[in-house]
Amino acid sequence: MLMASSASPNWSNPLIHSPLSKSGKLRLMTSHPLLLDHHPRRFINIEGTINLRDFGGYTTQDGKVVKEGLLFRCGSMSEIPERAFDEFTELDLGVICDLRSLEEAEKDPTPDADPFSCRIHIPIWPGSSTQFQESIQKKNRPPSKEDFIEFMTNVTREIARDHVEAYKQLMRELVATENGFLLHCTAGKDRTGFGAALVLTLLGVDHATVMHDYLVSNEAPELFHNQRARMEAAMREQGRNLNIDENIVRVFSGVRAEYLLAAFDEIDNHYGGMRGYLEEIGITAGEENICCSDCSTNHCPAPLHRCLSVTVFSAYQRI
Repeated sequence: MLMASSASPNWSNPLIHSPLSKSGKLRLMTSHPLLLDHHPRRFINIEGTINLRDFGGYTTQDGKVVKEGLLFRCGSMSEIPERAFDEFTELDLGVICDLRSLEEAEKDPTPDADPFSCRIHIPIWPGSSTQFQESIQKKNRPPSKEDFIEFMTNVTREIARDHVEAYKQLMRELVATENGFLLHCTAGKDRTGFGAALVLTLLGVDHATVMHDYLVSNEAPELFHNQRARMEAAMREQGRNLNIDENIVRVFSGVRAEYLLAAFDEIDNHYGGMRGYLEEIGITAGEENICCSDCSTNHCPAPLHRCLSVTVFSAYQRI
Protein backbone atom coordinates (compact mmCIF):
# COMPACT_ATOMS: atom_id res chain seq x y z
CA MET A 1 0.00 0.00 0.00
CA LEU A 2 1.09 3.59 -0.53
CA MET A 3 3.16 5.32 2.12
CA ALA A 4 1.95 8.83 1.49
CA SER A 5 3.23 11.81 3.40
CA SER A 6 1.33 14.99 4.10
CA ALA A 7 4.01 17.14 2.50
CA SER A 8 2.70 20.15 0.59
CA PRO A 9 3.11 20.17 -3.19
CA ASN A 10 6.60 21.07 -4.34
CA TRP A 11 6.46 22.62 -7.81
CA SER A 12 10.25 22.60 -8.07
CA ASN A 13 10.12 18.80 -7.87
CA PRO A 14 11.33 17.10 -11.07
CA LEU A 15 8.01 15.28 -11.42
CA ILE A 16 6.15 18.52 -11.87
CA HIS A 17 8.81 20.90 -13.11
CA SER A 18 11.42 19.00 -15.06
CA PRO A 19 12.13 18.68 -17.92
CA LEU A 20 9.75 21.64 -18.05
CA SER A 21 10.37 25.34 -18.19
CA LYS A 22 8.78 27.63 -15.62
CA SER A 23 5.83 27.98 -17.98
CA GLY A 24 5.21 24.25 -17.68
CA LYS A 25 6.25 23.60 -21.27
CA LEU A 26 8.82 21.02 -22.24
CA ARG A 27 12.32 22.22 -22.96
CA LEU A 28 12.84 20.53 -26.31
CA MET A 29 16.34 19.46 -27.15
CA THR A 30 18.26 21.87 -29.33
CA SER A 31 20.78 19.33 -30.58
CA HIS A 32 19.95 16.26 -32.66
CA PRO A 33 18.69 13.60 -30.21
CA LEU A 34 20.57 10.33 -30.41
CA LEU A 35 20.67 6.94 -28.78
CA LEU A 36 22.90 7.13 -25.72
CA ASP A 37 25.57 4.46 -25.75
CA HIS A 38 26.14 4.56 -21.99
CA HIS A 39 22.60 3.29 -21.30
CA PRO A 40 22.25 -0.50 -21.41
CA ARG A 41 19.56 -1.97 -23.67
CA ARG A 42 17.22 -4.00 -21.49
CA PHE A 43 15.66 -6.23 -24.11
CA ILE A 44 14.11 -9.40 -22.69
CA ASN A 45 14.31 -12.50 -24.85
CA ILE A 46 11.10 -14.47 -24.40
CA GLU A 47 9.98 -16.56 -27.36
CA GLY A 48 7.24 -14.95 -29.41
CA THR A 49 7.55 -11.46 -27.93
CA ILE A 50 8.11 -8.30 -29.96
CA ASN A 51 10.29 -5.44 -28.73
CA LEU A 52 9.97 -6.57 -25.12
CA ARG A 53 12.11 -4.59 -22.73
CA ASP A 54 12.42 -3.23 -19.23
CA PHE A 55 12.23 0.57 -19.27
CA GLY A 56 13.39 0.98 -15.71
CA GLY A 57 16.98 1.47 -14.59
CA TYR A 58 17.32 5.08 -15.69
CA THR A 59 18.74 7.73 -13.37
CA THR A 60 16.42 10.61 -12.54
CA GLN A 61 17.44 14.22 -12.50
CA ASP A 62 17.80 14.21 -8.72
CA GLY A 63 20.17 11.22 -8.81
CA LYS A 64 17.83 8.40 -7.85
CA VAL A 65 17.18 5.35 -10.01
CA VAL A 66 14.01 4.01 -11.56
CA LYS A 67 13.73 0.43 -10.39
CA GLU A 68 14.41 -2.37 -12.85
CA GLY A 69 12.14 -5.37 -13.19
CA LEU A 70 8.90 -3.43 -12.68
CA LEU A 71 8.23 -1.34 -15.80
CA PHE A 72 7.93 -3.20 -19.12
CA ARG A 73 6.95 -2.36 -22.69
CA CYS A 74 6.46 -4.52 -25.77
CA GLY A 75 4.51 -5.23 -28.94
CA SER A 76 1.85 -7.85 -29.61
CA MET A 77 1.97 -10.97 -27.43
CA SER A 78 -0.25 -13.14 -29.63
CA GLU A 79 2.69 -15.26 -30.84
CA ILE A 80 4.00 -16.27 -27.42
CA PRO A 81 3.78 -20.08 -27.36
CA GLU A 82 2.53 -22.00 -24.35
CA ARG A 83 6.03 -23.34 -23.66
CA ALA A 84 7.14 -19.75 -22.93
CA PHE A 85 4.31 -18.95 -20.50
CA ASP A 86 6.36 -19.91 -17.43
CA GLU A 87 9.15 -17.59 -18.49
CA PHE A 88 6.66 -14.78 -19.08
CA THR A 89 5.17 -15.44 -15.64
CA GLU A 90 8.55 -14.58 -14.09
CA LEU A 91 7.95 -10.94 -15.01
CA ASP A 92 5.46 -10.98 -12.10
CA LEU A 93 3.03 -8.58 -13.75
CA GLY A 94 0.15 -7.00 -11.91
CA VAL A 95 -1.37 -5.41 -14.99
CA ILE A 96 -0.97 -5.56 -18.78
CA CYS A 97 -2.30 -2.48 -20.57
CA ASP A 98 -3.15 -3.39 -24.17
CA LEU A 99 -3.34 -0.24 -26.30
CA ARG A 100 -4.26 -1.97 -29.56
CA SER A 101 -7.50 -1.23 -31.37
CA LEU A 102 -10.47 -3.58 -31.11
CA GLU A 103 -9.74 -4.85 -34.61
CA GLU A 104 -6.08 -5.53 -33.83
CA ALA A 105 -6.91 -7.34 -30.59
CA GLU A 106 -9.52 -9.51 -32.31
CA LYS A 107 -7.21 -10.39 -35.20
CA ASP A 108 -4.23 -11.24 -32.96
CA PRO A 109 -5.64 -12.07 -29.52
CA THR A 110 -3.52 -12.18 -26.40
CA PRO A 111 -3.18 -15.76 -25.08
CA ASP A 112 -5.95 -16.78 -22.72
CA ALA A 113 -3.83 -18.08 -19.85
CA ASP A 114 -2.82 -17.10 -16.31
CA PRO A 115 0.21 -14.93 -17.11
CA PHE A 116 -2.03 -12.74 -19.28
CA SER A 117 -5.18 -12.71 -17.13
CA CYS A 118 -4.29 -9.26 -15.77
CA ARG A 119 -4.77 -7.73 -19.24
CA ILE A 120 -6.73 -4.48 -19.42
CA HIS A 121 -7.80 -3.34 -22.89
CA ILE A 122 -7.42 0.41 -23.47
CA PRO A 123 -7.98 0.72 -27.24
CA ILE A 124 -6.23 3.50 -29.15
CA TRP A 125 -6.53 3.82 -32.91
CA PRO A 126 -5.38 7.15 -34.41
CA GLY A 127 -7.43 8.32 -37.39
CA SER A 128 -4.58 9.66 -39.52
CA SER A 129 -4.55 6.59 -41.78
CA THR A 130 -7.78 7.64 -43.51
CA GLN A 131 -6.57 11.22 -43.80
CA PHE A 132 -3.28 9.96 -45.23
CA GLN A 133 -5.01 7.93 -47.92
CA GLU A 134 -7.14 10.92 -48.86
CA SER A 135 -4.13 13.23 -49.08
CA ILE A 136 -2.20 10.77 -51.27
CA GLN A 137 -5.16 10.43 -53.63
CA LYS A 138 -5.22 14.19 -54.04
CA LYS A 139 -1.52 14.22 -54.93
CA ASN A 140 -2.19 11.68 -57.69
CA ARG A 141 1.18 9.95 -57.29
CA PRO A 142 2.66 7.03 -55.32
CA PRO A 143 3.51 8.00 -51.74
CA SER A 144 7.15 8.79 -51.01
CA LYS A 145 9.27 8.06 -47.96
CA GLU A 146 8.74 11.66 -46.87
CA ASP A 147 4.96 11.21 -47.10
CA PHE A 148 5.14 8.23 -44.77
CA ILE A 149 7.36 10.12 -42.31
CA GLU A 150 4.83 12.95 -42.27
CA PHE A 151 2.06 10.39 -41.73
CA MET A 152 3.82 8.81 -38.73
CA THR A 153 4.52 12.26 -37.28
CA ASN A 154 0.81 13.11 -37.51
CA VAL A 155 -0.13 9.76 -35.98
CA THR A 156 2.03 10.50 -32.94
CA ARG A 157 0.57 13.99 -32.67
CA GLU A 158 -2.91 12.45 -32.60
CA ILE A 159 -1.89 9.91 -29.98
CA ALA A 160 -0.88 12.73 -27.64
CA ARG A 161 -3.73 15.10 -28.49
CA ASP A 162 -6.80 12.93 -28.90
CA HIS A 163 -6.38 10.02 -26.49
CA VAL A 164 -6.19 11.68 -23.10
CA GLU A 165 -8.84 9.38 -21.62
CA ALA A 166 -6.86 6.30 -22.64
CA TYR A 167 -3.66 7.55 -21.02
CA LYS A 168 -5.62 8.62 -17.95
CA GLN A 169 -6.74 5.00 -17.57
CA LEU A 170 -3.18 3.81 -18.23
CA MET A 171 -1.87 5.96 -15.35
CA ARG A 172 -4.67 4.77 -13.11
CA GLU A 173 -3.63 1.16 -13.75
CA LEU A 174 0.03 2.02 -13.14
CA VAL A 175 -0.77 3.51 -9.75
CA ALA A 176 -3.12 0.70 -8.73
CA THR A 177 -0.86 -2.29 -9.35
CA GLU A 178 1.31 -3.76 -6.61
CA ASN A 179 3.38 -5.81 -9.07
CA GLY A 180 4.97 -5.23 -12.45
CA PHE A 181 3.40 -2.95 -15.06
CA LEU A 182 3.46 -3.66 -18.81
CA LEU A 183 2.06 -1.53 -21.63
CA HIS A 184 1.96 -2.68 -25.22
CA CYS A 185 0.48 -2.16 -28.65
CA THR A 186 1.21 -3.99 -31.92
CA ALA A 187 4.87 -3.04 -32.39
CA GLY A 188 5.50 -1.53 -28.96
CA LYS A 189 6.88 1.70 -30.41
CA ASP A 190 4.24 4.37 -31.15
CA ARG A 191 1.28 4.23 -28.73
CA THR A 192 3.52 2.37 -26.29
CA GLY A 193 6.45 4.68 -26.94
CA PHE A 194 4.44 7.76 -26.06
CA GLY A 195 3.05 6.09 -22.94
CA ALA A 196 6.50 5.04 -21.74
CA ALA A 197 7.85 8.54 -22.45
CA LEU A 198 5.05 9.99 -20.37
CA VAL A 199 5.74 7.65 -17.44
CA LEU A 200 9.48 8.37 -17.49
CA THR A 201 8.88 12.12 -17.72
CA LEU A 202 6.56 11.95 -14.72
CA LEU A 203 9.24 10.12 -12.76
CA GLY A 204 11.79 12.86 -13.34
CA VAL A 205 13.93 11.27 -16.06
CA ASP A 206 15.60 13.90 -18.25
CA HIS A 207 14.34 14.52 -21.76
CA ALA A 208 17.45 13.19 -23.52
CA THR A 209 17.09 9.86 -21.71
CA VAL A 210 13.35 9.72 -22.40
CA MET A 211 14.15 10.21 -26.07
CA HIS A 212 16.82 7.51 -25.89
CA ASP A 213 14.33 4.99 -24.54
CA TYR A 214 11.90 5.91 -27.31
CA LEU A 215 14.55 5.39 -30.02
CA VAL A 216 15.75 2.03 -28.67
CA SER A 217 12.82 0.45 -30.56
CA ASN A 218 14.94 0.92 -33.70
CA GLU A 219 17.29 -1.75 -32.34
CA ALA A 220 14.59 -4.45 -32.26
CA PRO A 221 15.30 -6.36 -35.52
CA GLU A 222 12.00 -8.24 -35.47
CA LEU A 223 10.11 -5.00 -36.13
CA PHE A 224 11.61 -4.61 -39.60
CA HIS A 225 11.10 -8.28 -40.50
CA ASN A 226 7.51 -8.29 -39.20
CA GLN A 227 6.62 -5.10 -41.04
CA ARG A 228 8.08 -6.40 -44.30
CA ALA A 229 6.13 -9.64 -43.93
CA ARG A 230 2.88 -7.74 -43.32
CA MET A 231 3.45 -5.54 -46.37
CA GLU A 232 4.24 -8.54 -48.55
CA ALA A 233 1.10 -10.33 -47.37
CA ALA A 234 -1.04 -7.28 -48.11
CA MET A 235 0.44 -6.92 -51.59
CA ARG A 236 -0.13 -10.60 -52.37
CA GLU A 237 -3.73 -10.27 -51.25
CA GLN A 238 -4.16 -7.31 -53.60
CA GLY A 239 -2.43 -9.15 -56.46
CA ARG A 240 0.34 -6.55 -56.63
CA ASN A 241 4.01 -6.95 -57.54
CA LEU A 242 6.16 -7.59 -54.45
CA ASN A 243 8.43 -4.64 -55.16
CA ILE A 244 8.83 -3.21 -51.66
CA ASP A 245 10.78 -0.04 -50.94
CA GLU A 246 13.11 -0.91 -48.04
CA ASN A 247 13.17 2.74 -46.93
CA ILE A 248 9.39 2.76 -46.49
CA VAL A 249 9.56 -0.51 -44.53
CA ARG A 250 12.08 1.15 -42.20
CA VAL A 251 9.83 4.18 -41.72
CA PHE A 252 6.89 2.00 -40.66
CA SER A 253 8.97 -0.38 -38.55
CA GLY A 254 10.91 2.26 -36.63
CA VAL A 255 10.59 5.56 -34.82
CA ARG A 256 12.18 8.95 -35.34
CA ALA A 257 12.93 11.66 -32.82
CA GLU A 258 10.65 14.10 -34.60
CA TYR A 259 7.66 11.87 -33.87
CA LEU A 260 8.00 12.19 -30.11
CA LEU A 261 8.97 15.85 -30.35
CA ALA A 262 5.78 16.41 -32.35
CA ALA A 263 3.76 14.74 -29.58
CA PHE A 264 5.31 17.00 -26.95
CA ASP A 265 4.72 20.00 -29.20
CA GLU A 266 1.06 18.98 -29.41
CA ILE A 267 0.91 18.86 -25.61
CA ASP A 268 2.27 22.42 -25.49
CA ASN A 269 -0.18 23.68 -28.11
CA HIS A 270 -3.34 22.00 -26.81
CA TYR A 271 -2.77 21.74 -23.06
CA GLY A 272 -0.46 24.68 -22.38
CA GLY A 273 2.43 22.38 -21.54
CA MET A 274 3.02 19.19 -19.60
CA ARG A 275 1.53 20.61 -16.42
CA GLY A 276 -1.80 21.10 -18.17
CA TYR A 277 -1.61 17.65 -19.72
CA LEU A 278 -0.97 16.07 -16.32
CA GLU A 279 -4.08 17.73 -14.98
CA GLU A 280 -6.06 16.38 -17.93
CA ILE A 281 -4.99 12.83 -17.13
CA GLY A 282 -5.80 13.28 -13.44
CA ILE A 283 -2.45 14.23 -11.93
CA THR A 284 -2.73 17.45 -9.96
CA ALA A 285 -0.67 19.69 -7.72
CA GLY A 286 -2.02 17.75 -4.76
CA GLU A 287 0.03 14.66 -5.43
CA GLU A 288 1.52 13.13 -2.32
CA ASN A 289 5.16 12.39 -1.68
CA ILE A 290 5.72 8.66 -1.23
CA CYS A 291 9.45 8.61 -1.73
CA CYS A 292 11.47 6.97 1.00
CA SER A 293 14.93 8.21 1.96
CA ASP A 294 16.73 5.20 0.49
CA CYS A 295 14.96 4.86 -2.84
CA SER A 296 17.19 2.87 -5.16
CA THR A 297 17.01 -0.24 -7.25
CA ASN A 298 18.03 -2.42 -4.32
CA HIS A 299 16.90 -0.80 -1.07
CA CYS A 300 13.38 0.45 -0.72
CA PRO A 301 10.50 -0.85 1.41
CA ALA A 302 7.82 1.09 -0.46
CA PRO A 303 5.78 -0.76 -3.12
CA LEU A 304 6.66 -0.97 -6.77
CA HIS A 305 8.06 1.91 -8.78
CA ARG A 306 5.66 4.33 -7.12
CA CYS A 307 8.30 5.13 -4.49
CA LEU A 308 10.87 5.72 -7.19
CA SER A 309 12.61 8.99 -7.40
CA VAL A 310 10.43 11.89 -6.42
CA THR A 311 6.82 12.81 -5.84
CA VAL A 312 4.66 10.18 -7.55
CA PHE A 313 1.00 10.49 -8.42
CA SER A 314 -0.91 8.81 -5.59
CA ALA A 315 -3.86 11.17 -5.29
CA TYR A 316 -6.11 10.99 -8.34
CA GLN A 317 -8.37 13.82 -7.31
CA ARG A 318 -9.75 14.46 -10.79
CA ILE A 319 -10.46 10.90 -11.86
